[in-house]
Amino acid sequence: MRNTASFLIAVSLGVGALEAAADSDIRVNIGACAEELRVPAFSPLARSLNSSVSITARIHLDQKGSVISIDFSGGNPRYWAEVRLAIDQSHFRSVCSNTILELTFTFEISGPPSYDSQVSVTFRGPNHFVLHTNPLLPSIDRTGRIPGSGKN
Repeated sequence: MRNTASFLIAVSLGVGALEAAADSDIRVNIGACAEELRVPAFSPLARSLNSSVSITARIHLDQKGSVISIDFSGGNPRYWAEVRLAIDQSHFRSVCSNTILELTFTFEISGPPSYDSQVSVTFRGPNHFVLHTNPLLPSIDRTGRIPGSGKN
């Protein structure tokens, strides 16, 4: 099974209500603003860092709904690069112009070790995505044989 670089989520979660925040920013439910939202890849680098980490991205949109900038908290720049790549490939509705979207991405590694590198994505409202995978078993077979396939 090939490792998927990123997941495409066609967000049709129902249009959420806009909520005015105390600091005069407008925080928006992602279902109200995302036309197409890519979630970050769970790259081998991210898998090698921590068993669980959460990153919050504050996405600043311009008058057309395009990303102006992204501010990060939590995690480290290696995770931020994956989140930035996914957000840069996403599309937002112009109705959410001049707003700040706040998204949280949790990268979680738990469960029994496996050779399978599948990643599942769970949405936890209003703007939280959990990317989960099992720890990978090391593959040290230098003969080119695929474990479990019986092929060389």
